[in-house]
This record gives sequence, C-alpha cells and structure tokens, in this order.
Amino acid sequence: MRLTRLGPSARAAAHAGRRIAMSLAARALQTTLGRRAEQGRPGFAGQGPRRARLHTAAIEAARTGLRVVMSHKVRSFLTMLGIVMGVGGIVGIVSIAESAKGMLVAQLDDLVGGANMFGVFRPPFFFDDGELTINYSDEYLTYEDALALEDRCEFVTHAIPQVEHEVRASVGFEGRHVPVMGTSPAFSPGMKWFTRLGRSMRYSDATSEAKVCILGLRVARYLFQADVDPVGREIRLDDSRYVVAGVLDDKDEDNDRRIIVPVTTAQNYMTGSDAVGHLWVKTTSIDTVDAARGQASAVLSQRHGGEDFFRTWSLKDILKYINKMIFVLQVAIGGLAATSLLVGGIGIMNVMLASVNERTYEVGLRKAVGARRSDIMFQFLVESVVLSLLGGAGGIGVGLGVTRGVAWFMDTVAKPPQPWLPLVSVPAVVFAIAACATVGLFFGIYPARKAALLPPVEALRRR
Repeated sequence: MRLTRLGPSARAAAHAGRRIAMSLAARALQTTLGRRAEQGRPGFAGQGPRRARLHTAAIEAARTGLRVVMSHKVRSFLTMLGIVMGVGGIVGIVSIAESAKGMLVAQLDDLVGGANMFGVFRPPFFFDDGELTINYSDEYLTYEDALALEDRCEFVTHAIPQVEHEVRASVGFEGRHVPVMGTSPAFSPGMKWFTRLGRSMRYSDATSEAKVCILGLRVARYLFQADVDPVGREIRLDDSRYVVAGVLDDKDEDNDRRIIVPVTTAQNYMTGSDAVGHLWVKTTSIDTVDAARGQASAVLSQRHGGEDFFRTWSLKDILKYINKMIFVLQVAIGGLAATSLLVGGIGIMNVMLASVNERTYEVGLRKAVGARRSDIMFQFLVESVVLSLLGGAGGIGVGLGVTRGVAWFMDTVAKPPQPWLPLVSVPAVVFAIAACATVGLFFGIYPARKAALLPPVEALRRR
C-alpha cells in the first residue's frame, strides 16, 4: 500500500479538524459526566444543578447566534427588516395614540376642569328611540338648581351655571363686541379658571347682583395698555358700568376673549330672564360620574314637578367614544404590523434553513461526539430567537424614534393647545418583545427539527 505525504496546508487543516473534534468531544464528555453525576452514580463528583447547565447552554447558543448574525450582516439585516417594521409599527402607533389621548385629557382639564364633568341642558328637541320630538315643556334650568345640586347630591362637588350673551365692551370711545358668560363663584375652582390679577368671583357678588367683571387676557390687553393694571378700573358693557375685579390666566384664543360676570347680574341686566342655558356639574372622580348623573336627574325632576325637560351628557362618554376610535385605529394598523411580523418570521425560517445547510458538517460532528437531538434543536431555536429579538430591538428603537418625531412635529409645526408629550406605551414594548420571541420560536422549529434529525454519517459526508 502506497502512502501519500500531505502538504503543509493539508496538515494544518487536519490538525485544525482534530482540535475541533477534541474540543467537542471534551464538551460532550463533560455533559455526560454531569448527567451521570446527577443520576447519583458512583465515581462522579461535581454534581451541578440542571438549571445552571441549561443557563450555560442558552448563553453559549446565544453567542453562537450572534456570531452567525455578524458573519452574514447583509443577509441578517434583510431578514430582520420585516421584524423591525412590524415592531416599529406596533410601538409607534400605540405610543402616538397614548400621546394623543394624554393631550386630549390635558386639554379637557385645562378648559373644563377635567373629565369628571357632565352637563345638563334644556334641548329644543328630543331624539329618543330614533324619533325626533319637540320639547314642549315650560320648565327651564335656574341658578337655584345649581345650588340644589351642590347641596343635595353626594358625589357633586361643584355645579356651575352658564348664561351666554354678547355685549359691546369699551373704555372711553374704543370698544368691540365680546362674549359674556354669567356664572357662579363655583366656576373658578370647578373649571380651574384662575385669575392672574385681582380676585375671583365671590358668592356675595351673585347674591347682590354686583356689577363686577373678570376679563379674559385678550380683552384686558385690548381695553387697557400694557403698563396699566385693569383691576379696580371701570369698563362699559353696553350702557352699564362694571368694575374690573380680576384678569384670567391665559387659556386659549376663544376663551381669552370672554368677560365673566355674576350669573344673577347677567340675568337681570343682560338677558332679562332667570333661565340658565347650561349647567356644568363636577363630580368627586371620574368613577362617580354615572352615579352623580343619576342623583342630579332625580333632584332636578323633583324640583320641577317630574317634568322631562332636560338631558345630561358627560365627558366620560366622549372619552369612551374617542378610546373606541383609537382602538379601532390601533387594531387596523396592528394588523399591518402583524403582516410584517409574519413576513419577517418567514425570512427567519429561510435564513435558518440556509444556516442548517451550511453547518451540516458541524451538526454531524457534534452528534458523533455525543450531542443529543434536543441539544441540536435547542441550539438552532436559540439562534432563531436571538435573530428575532435583535429585529425586535431595532423595531422598538424605530418606534420610539417615530414617537419623538411626531411629538417634535406637533409642537413645532401643528402647535396644539396643549404640549404633545412623547409618551411610550410600556405594554406595547412588552408585547412587541413577547411577539418577537414567539415568532422566533415558531418559525425556528422546522429548521431546528431538520438539523436535529440529520443522520451523523450523512452529515459528516456533506462536509
């Protein structure tokens, strides 16, 4: 038999192959020894818990997965692109919806004192059970109704009457038409409209029908010069003189043009009627709004002889409707994001199948030195999950970037009445991470099983 002498490169390759085989054999031997030690067989020491060995195996598999990703950067990036888009869509849309909801709640709190408010009004028509009927009742809401609600309803903290009118406000010969709202002293604490200068309305102003007023900020700037303090000065509303008691804080463009007067003053000197157009009712919390509405309806019906002449509405119902609209939007866009996750999962499965074909010899060698099918399957499943989680991490970054970009656009370009805060939805981030892990597991099962079922002899031949 004739022997062929190996060249230097062939000897180096053979030496490297022996080193790899010896390393894998040593690891397999250590695994076998640890398994036998756990079974209590004599002659084996260093018994270790199974959980620690699984933890070590998971870390080693994750490191191998990262090496596989880094060795094929472009392929891995294209594979993770679907995951990135899906997760970015979920995190971004949910966070933007939370930001919009937060801005809306802040706006309600600034304008009417919060979402724990409901209104009572006398409609000209009723629309009940799909039928439109005229309100023929002679009853109407009054200031005394507001006082009764504050006194007799357990969950009501403030009942705020509202009488709307328009007058010509002037100082000297300069003047303009402005809206006037007649209300009660409960207006300031109930709706959180506080004064910048001077004082708020007092109950003595309403009982004495005092000719005092509180100016909106824009009205004060129009009627008086910038260096003039309006408090204590007189202005003319139509043909009557009123003393300025205070100036409101800055609210928004429409409400800064209002003038506030006592409700009884507006009724006697402006409208000529003791009717109140609307009652704002504030409750102890948003959870007691429904109970307070029931109490208010009972009190008003009793005061007006059981007449069905009024209706109630609540900001809570509006918020529920808005939440439903936001939820529908989230579900619709979430479906598109789920499609991206599905595409990304298919890409991960294709990459893992290619990885199995490229590493067939490695799988055969590991099996030859004692690795079980579960070991091989665990290795490829962890690599698949690592690839999916990396895409998820990129998607979370994209979603957070989109959220901050929308917040910047709203604050600098759209300029809403309240600051648009970039709120991050923690449940959406947690769901995205769980979805990525699930996608990695689901689409990694088939490639991992295919690798685990490779016959060692056939695998070694396909080097």
